[in-house]
Amino acid sequence: MMRDIRFRSVLSIIVLRALVKHVVANFTLGANGTSFQCTDRGNLWCFGNASASPAGLMLTPIDRAIMAYEYYLWTAGMALSTTQIPLQKSESDPTRTSISFSTSFRFIIEPSDPNYRGDGMAFVMLSEGRQGFSGGSFGVFDRRGHHIARTLAIEFDTHENWDLGDENNNHVGVDVQDVNSKLARSAWEVSIDLAGSYSIYSWIDYNSSTQNLEVRISSDNAKPSLPFIVYPLNLFDVFHPDELVYVGFSAANGLCFNFYTVHDWTFSFVSDPEAIVQVSPPILPALPPEPGGGGKVQVALIAGVSLEFSFEQLCIATDQFGEESKLGQGAFGAVYRGQLPDTGQLVAVKRLNPVSNQGLKGFLAEVSIISQIRHRNIVKLLGWCKDRGNLLLVYELMPNGSLDKALFHPANPKSVLPWKLRFKIISGSADALYYLHEGWRQQVIHRDFKSSNIMLDQDFNAMLGDFGLARMVDHSQCPATTQIAGTFGYIAPEVAGSGRFTDKADVYAFGAVALVIACGRPAFLFKAPVEQIFLVDWVWEKLDQESLFDVVDPRLGEEFDAKEMKLLLLLGLLCSHPNAGSRPTMREVVEILGGRVALPLVPSSKPQPHYLSFVASDPHQSI
Repeated sequence: MMRDIRFRSVLSIIVLRALVKHVVANFTLGANGTSFQCTDRGNLWCFGNASASPAGLMLTPIDRAIMAYEYYLWTAGMALSTTQIPLQKSESDPTRTSISFSTSFRFIIEPSDPNYRGDGMAFVMLSEGRQGFSGGSFGVFDRRGHHIARTLAIEFDTHENWDLGDENNNHVGVDVQDVNSKLARSAWEVSIDLAGSYSIYSWIDYNSSTQNLEVRISSDNAKPSLPFIVYPLNLFDVFHPDELVYVGFSAANGLCFNFYTVHDWTFSFVSDPEAIVQVSPPILPALPPEPGGGGKVQVALIAGVSLEFSFEQLCIATDQFGEESKLGQGAFGAVYRGQLPDTGQLVAVKRLNPVSNQGLKGFLAEVSIISQIRHRNIVKLLGWCKDRGNLLLVYELMPNGSLDKALFHPANPKSVLPWKLRFKIISGSADALYYLHEGWRQQVIHRDFKSSNIMLDQDFNAMLGDFGLARMVDHSQCPATTQIAGTFGYIAPEVAGSGRFTDKADVYAFGAVALVIACGRPAFLFKAPVEQIFLVDWVWEKLDQESLFDVVDPRLGEEFDAKEMKLLLLLGLLCSHPNAGSRPTMREVVEILGGRVALPLVPSSKPQPHYLSFVASDPHQSI
């Protein structure tokens, strides 16, 4: 059903060239000009789920009284101005010089759930008025991210698609002819959450003399003096000089959804392109503001860690939090490689996103848990910093990065993580998760167990990290949380169905990681054939076809232990059983991997789920 909705939306391709107004004009739409009008005689061509009202231009379904996921999944909307834009200054211009232009707009992106954000929106320039696919294609590109028409798009991306090379779930990018951005930058660097449910202002300027495209963003209506992105661009490398182009907006949702609204939009030709100020992007992100409230609670939680760092120390250690030092971007902040100036010790510094309330809650959750637990397969917290509004955590550095990078982005592209190390890593990960579930005084539900959260030390021992979504409960209570968390491909079906998260959901995620290690591909791969998008489903299908080893990572060749491989594949399926009650505990998983207990019988085909039978009725909640 979900796929049908997407295909019905995508296959409705509309060609507008015969109907469009061939009028050269500047325009202002929204609160400060003519209202947005999606009608035959209006100023916009709207298709897919786009619509207009006095409140603004809505790009996806707007009836918030209907909160059923089926109403929003795989939706896309596009709105293009009925005024086409000529790219050449004059048809008689012998130099064939392109126009310069400026456009500005205000938009709001509101996620249905802060942990599950839709894919995002884009300002677009198109050679043809044709709608693309939903999800990560933004309603602009085909299902594999390639152009349908000649395309220049500025994307405001709010969902991290690993297979599309996204840096994080909060970035701005320049897309030329396909969805893989030519240049992208995290919006966290200027303290902006694109899906923060508040107004975002954007300015896009193109100077034909310097052939530079500049993008600016701000949380207020004062245009920044410094551009956020500068991209060298010749418009005639994208479009034909003699064609007219459509300009407008497109937005899309996949398995998660946002509400997208454009409130104001101005587009104009620039008579004197030299009037556009040309400056370089800032090197350092702005210092975050002081988080509101909760200061005493923060200090109390962090006080369990003995070593306090100053912000100056960590600035020096990370080379002013420069891009060259950045190791990655998580849900609640960026992580930087650093070297402590006094001792020379290599560390990983996690810096909280300053504008995210959800990030603050995740930071506090991480501190409260990881400062208390000690295990050989869990990352060690070395210290903390609360200084001038900055909240940072300092960890021991894992020299071999994450399991995700070791499998898919090794330092040497030709290197393949050997089977012996893979089995060692999954065994250590099982030990860590077993300790969280049963080995400490309170049960800890991780809620985001995945390959990118498993770090690797110098000897490739697994070190579980990122406790920003974790929750603690007493062993005597029902271990259920009510806020959906996690990452696609690792989310247990009963969580999506009921919103309740237990230790058995962690077991499901462990099963997905086991299959990722054995198969050498991500748990969720949007570009894959339909039957292979979710790794767990694909492995079940191959087991049913009695061709289980077809899923083995081909890069391994025959360099693996067949008995261990079969064990891990079947254990991965058992842990990812559709019914939570049929999954083993992590204690049993550890014993199976250690050869102390035989693997229970695994069904020969994927069982039918019965999620509701597992939903706990105990009213106790986690803290």
